[in-house]
Amino acid sequence: MKRPRRKPRRDPVRAAGRNDADASHRAEGPGAALDHPLRLLAENVADVFWLTDYPPTRVIYVSPSYFTVSGLAPDGLGEDLDSWRKLIHPSDAEWVRREFEEKMAGGGFAAEYRLIRPDGAVRWIFDRAFPIRDANGVIHQVAGVAQDITLRKLGEDKLRQQWHHFDTVLSHIPDFAYTFSLDGRFTYVNRALLSLWQLSLNEAIGRNFFDLEYPPDPAARLQRQIEQVIATRQPIRDETPYSGADGSAGFYEYIFVPVFAPDHSIEAVAGSTRDITERTRAEAALRESEERFSAAFAEAPVAMVLTTPAGELVEANKAYLP
Repeated sequence: MKRPRRKPRRDPVRAAGRNDADASHRAEGPGAALDHPLRLLAENVADVFWLTDYPPTRVIYVSPSYFTVSGLAPDGLGEDLDSWRKLIHPSDAEWVRREFEEKMAGGGFAAEYRLIRPDGAVRWIFDRAFPIRDANGVIHQVAGVAQDITLRKLGEDKLRQQWHHFDTVLSHIPDFAYTFSLDGRFTYVNRALLSLWQLSLNEAIGRNFFDLEYPPDPAARLQRQIEQVIATRQPIRDETPYSGADGSAGFYEYIFVPVFAPDHSIEAVAGSTRDITERTRAEAALRESEERFSAAFAEAPVAMVLTTPAGELVEANKAYLP
């Protein structure tokens, strides 16, 4: 018994590029340019699927989401590409055209740009395209997917604005403020500390204390303390001497604290450092003064005593003692 001959499987993308695709598009609507399973997918997702000839002059297929994203009425789409091109923001139109021409011959195109809908609303689009080649390897069609990323862009803009406010506040305080990744590398440094290091933010980000050429012992201690904060989930407070890039010496008090994610895991370590050089020097001067007074008091040739306001003896020097 002979086995029944199987019909050859059709590649849905290549099927979209068959010779009768244009006729199907004109006769039966844009969905006729795609095989049924692929058309079902294209017509039930929010992204815009599109297909043109190459060089792009005519629309072969565009999914229904096109009209939702562009704001155009279905009868506003012709077979040329002008309806979409005219929507591209004037500031983006030229570089998008140039980028498409340069990248498509190399194998693909991807770009984020803006559309201005007929109602005046601005939408951000992430557009990707790839070439479809014939049997001779010549590009004869271009397939693409356009995604409306406006909400993501608005979120990014809001995040940048919040970051700018955060950086502005922390960069106008005298204390040093910074954050670490879980492997002990700086992810943020305010301007006060960058000024001390004489580095830009880009030069500091991603580096640890060893990379920043801290002396080996302090660097090792600081890295261990970051690890301790992560392991114990508790803050650490300490003091350390420091020599700046300009040769200045100082004393600093710092605290490392864990930063918790919504699921209570630790996602970062934040830190703050205060210059306590003047306080430390004042404390040292006071101790030195007290030591000199104590020595002079003890060795004075005349009898001397220290008492409380109530007259109770606190201390007496050698001359007073029998």
